[in-house]
Amino acid sequence: MAMTDGMLDLGLVSFGSVLLTSGYVLGMVNGGARVPAKKSLGGILFLLACLLVALNYALGAALGFTALGRPGFGIYCVVFCFLWLGITWYAHEILKKASGGSSSSSSSVLATADQGSV
Repeated sequence: MAMTDGMLDLGLVSFGSVLLTSGYVLGMVNGGARVPAKKSLGGILFLLACLLVALNYALGAALGFTALGRPGFGIYCVVFCFLWLGITWYAHEILKKASGGSSSSSSSVLATADQGSV
């Protein structure tokens, strides 16, 4: 495990959790299983892992602007925090579609995304 000044690097934990959970969910989907977004432990853990990455960036932003006194690092963390929040939302929509659930706004977003992959 990576250590930063004697402390565990939270980025290693958060990105590692995304890697493990996304591999599990992709394995389920590629295996033909329907993934119930709100009931699948793998789906829930994946979304929580994505939120953990966003939280890690939010923590980095707070530290960058305050304790570290590095506003450039703080801005970097804010940008990637919002990026990971968007990734989490989009992953939720994909899992919802995989489970057969849909809403009018998510269906149009996913239909557009699916057209690009055909």
